[in-house]
Amino acid sequence: MNTQCGESVGNAMKVTSKNFRNLPKGTHRLDRGIYLRVRDKHSGWIFRTQKDGRRFDFSLGGIDQPFDSVRRKALLIQTQIAEGADPAGIMRDRADRRRPSPTEPEAEPSSPTFGEIYAAALDHLEFLRRWKARGTRDAYWRICEKNLLPILGDVPVSDITPKVAADALKPIWTSSWRAIRTQATLRAVMNYAKLQGLIQNNPAEWVGCLESFLPAPSDLEKGVEARHHSAVSAEELQAIAHKLARRKKSMSARCVLFGLLTVGRLSEYLKAEWDEIDWEEKTLSVPPLRRKDGKAQPFIVPLPDQAMAILDEIPLLNRFIFTEGNKEKPLAPQTPLLTLKRAADSEITLHGCRSTFSDWCARTGKNFLVSEKCLMHAVGGKVFMAYQRDDLLEQRRELLQEWAEFLLG
Repeated sequence: MNTQCGESVGNAMKVTSKNFRNLPKGTHRLDRGIYLRVRDKHSGWIFRTQKDGRRFDFSLGGIDQPFDSVRRKALLIQTQIAEGADPAGIMRDRADRRRPSPTEPEAEPSSPTFGEIYAAALDHLEFLRRWKARGTRDAYWRICEKNLLPILGDVPVSDITPKVAADALKPIWTSSWRAIRTQATLRAVMNYAKLQGLIQNNPAEWVGCLESFLPAPSDLEKGVEARHHSAVSAEELQAIAHKLARRKKSMSARCVLFGLLTVGRLSEYLKAEWDEIDWEEKTLSVPPLRRKDGKAQPFIVPLPDQAMAILDEIPLLNRFIFTEGNKEKPLAPQTPLLTLKRAADSEITLHGCRSTFSDWCARTGKNFLVSEKCLMHAVGGKVFMAYQRDDLLEQRRELLQEWAEFLLG
């Protein structure tokens, strides 16, 4: 079995001049990075490469061409990348060249394939959405590369009908979350194709297109128990907090405990810097870049006495608070999670601890609005939020101090 860039090519066979017309459906290797994709329709050659952890599949044309021609096309792309060209940029340029030229209206160019436009489509989507987190963009790339490219990569976008789109989605149409995310990704790419004048209508729209071929995503979860982030009871979290507090020399344990006391998201406190601490006011200022809600002003987190005590014990190594050694970077994101799981001896998650705090507040009759503000959650509709602008800092300070005393005493 041949693999390239981490993808299995299943029943792959070596492509030769004698067998290339009779190969079974699948992706078969000619040379390093050069593959023949065999489909019921649109069989063709691709050049596959990887850069910065992302895979790129370049269409090299249909099956009916000499091997030497295929190799020359692949070599040209490989040379461009070796000289510093961005693979996504090469894909955009290739897609642009396929679009009709205004000076040559009589020309009838072939439609670019899904694999040739998806990179430009995701770049355009990022421009429109203004994503702040790299993980959001990476998620769209993973969905394209894992779920869509193996099926649609060499299909001209003009040939993608609602049925073709539905057939591509069927293998992952098993849960509402996967279905919604993958359909949204396919719809975004096809919207870009429509914007470029390559198609007239988006075949990946639900209404009028996919609804005729696939069950509604909401129906996929009928009879299936809802899944949530793994959490524990408040009393169990109390025991975990005491265990972490005894690990005074562990930077990771301090980080997790700080997060439990302030009920923040990992992204909000893992990269916290010393300059963000106001020692007199006893607060942490989370900058807009680390705010999940996208608001333009910093989010002020009141720090209970126990959180301040943790900060007092941490040596000043660099600008980050939670760091190991004299390096200009914080702890790796997976480190606090592993520390928490070891302390709990279960599949607990950091996000689940926020749920534990919410349950504790509800059980002990705390003010709902204050507890939701502690979690940086939006409460109510637009009208309510327009009038309720106070961040309730002192009320949050009082609640978090009570929470800290429950956890650690």
